[in-house]
Formats: sequence, structure tokens, C-alpha cells
Amino acid sequence: MSGGSLLIYLRESPDRVTLRDQVHWCFDIISGLDFLTTHGVIHRDIAARNILLNHKHIAKIGDFGMAKVLEDDEEYYRMTSSAKLPVRWIAPEASKQWIFSPASDIWAYGVTIWEICALGERPYKDLQNSEVQKQIRKGRRLKPTSFNCNTNHTDVKPFYKGIYAIMEKCWHDEREKRIKSSEALKKVDKLFHLYL
Repeated sequence: MSGGSLLIYLRESPDRVTLRDQVHWCFDIISGLDFLTTHGVIHRDIAARNILLNHKHIAKIGDFGMAKVLEDDEEYYRMTSSAKLPVRWIAPEASKQWIFSPASDIWAYGVTIWEICALGERPYKDLQNSEVQKQIRKGRRLKPTSFNCNTNHTDVKPFYKGIYAIMEKCWHDEREKRIKSSEALKKVDKLFHLYL
């Protein structure tokens, strides 16, 4: 796409990222993820590096190399062969049992919107790859400490508080208790209308 990778844009042009951009991208991505979920597709690699921006800066989910289509009676996909996995974005059950589902994509969505709000900062940047999942299983989650944007809004804290509450719902230990894409879409849509 003409705008390139969202991650590169966040890192190379942080001073150009507005609150409006962040709200739009969070909405664009959950809209795409909800579409995939309703069509039985598990992406398995939702991350800012795999989000593409078009010439109007609309975010689109890309890189379907790891995607799997679930059969009508399947709730998840269990990976049977070893492969390198994006440990900073995958849910605990994907790391431990190699189970991927719409709930594991939701986990990754939470990390991705954290990347957006943190302007492309690496998730768990203080940890080695080998430590990330151990810390997640101990209850560690990403924090909203580095959230930022270029904005004329006098107070962005309510937006960041609202979007972080959604992230926390994405990161529940038990996949059955994580927010569903349709519910996350409604919550992000509400923020979208409050801040635009």
C-alpha cells in the first residue's frame, strides 16, 4: 500500500501522529479483525508491522502468511509443527499449547493498539524474547506509561484511559474471558465518536 507499514510510520514520523490518527487506526484494525473473525479466519500475526496504511492513512491488515481458516465446527487451530512465533504479540495459550483462535488475535490486537499509542515502541522492550512469555504468565502486562501523540486536544488522558481499558480486556489470561472482536469494535467505535 502506498502509505507503507504502520510501524515504520509510527517510528519515523512520531511528531506527525495525532490523536485522530490513533483513534482511526484502532478503529480500522478492529473493524478488519472483526470481519476476519466473522469469516472464520485467524490471522495469527496481528502487529503494527503487519498493518499497512493507504494513501489516505486508512489502516488495513496485511501479511496473511500465517493465517488459518477455521472449519464451521472448530473454535481454534492447534499448530503442529514448530515455527518462530512473535512472542511479544502472542497469547499465553499460543505460546504454551500452540492454540490459536479469535481470542489470540484479540490478544495481539491489544498489543498492536498499545504500539499505536506508544508511537511504535517495542512491546516489553526491557525483556529478552525468552523472558516475555514467562513474565506474561506471571501476570505482567504492558503499561500505558509511554502513550503520546501530537494533538490540539487539551486532555488526551480520557482517551488513553478508555483505550487502555480495552487493552486490558484483550489480555485476560483465559481466552474465553477475553473481549470479543464485536464487543471491542463497539467500544472503540464509542471512543471514535467521542474524540472525532
